Amino acid sequence: MYSKVKVYLHMFCTLVYATVLALHLLCKAWSRVLIPSTVANGYDCVLQAHSYSKMYQQQSYSWEEDDFQLPPGVKKIGHEQPNCGQTYVMYHGTTRTNATAILREGFRQSAGGMLGRGVYLSRDLNKARRYPIDPSLPNSERVVLRVEVNVGNVIAINYQGHPRQKNWHDGGWLVTREVFDTAWCPPNCGMTPGGMEEDCVWDPSRIKIVKCISPTQRGQRGQRGRRGRRGRGRIP
Repeated sequence: MYSKVKVYLHMFCTLVYATVLALHLLCKAWSRVLIPSTVANGYDCVLQAHSYSKMYQQQSYSWEEDDFQLPPGVKKIGHEQPNCGQTYVMYHGTTRTNATAILREGFRQSAGGMLGRGVYLSRDLNKARRYPIDPSLPNSERVVLRVEVNVGNVIAINYQGHPRQKNWHDGGWLVTREVFDTAWCPPNCGMTPGGMEEDCVWDPSRIKIVKCISPTQRGQRGQRGRRGRRGRGRIP
């Protein structure tokens, strides 16, 4: 009698062990189907390689501009507010395709933006080179247009929700409000990413294109001077 109980108990334990082992193998196999480790590791490698590629791409280009002589009456200033009626050097970042269209047809107003309708520019080359904001767009497809702008009447829009933020060129039904030609967003006022200044010019005819600036691969700076002297009709 005792021997039979011992046999049955051994068979029961063996069955339980086999069941647990089968469940363990099944769960392990199912997890591999849902999240294959090789695929996951491969995906991580692809992301890492892409990250390194983008980082190398950004570091292998230079946006330094050649020194240039300012024409009479034209100013290049830092981040202070532009004076009304003065002409300043500014920059507009875009794609090579759009730059070709701008050179051919001139600037057009943006339909809307932080400061409403107008042509968006910056006096900071380092800011302009970041536009358009598209991480997938390689530096080789980016162009910065250097322009001279007669700013006309200027208003400072120095905080979000400013009463003239998007209607600075609108004098109202009875033209009771002052009309401005350029809206200026000061640096570090909380309105732009990175705290950089921004300018919005209402009338594209106030903007004169002077030069196209393309990024230069590091190690080719000796050629940059020759390329940089090309005029407004060509993209280097």
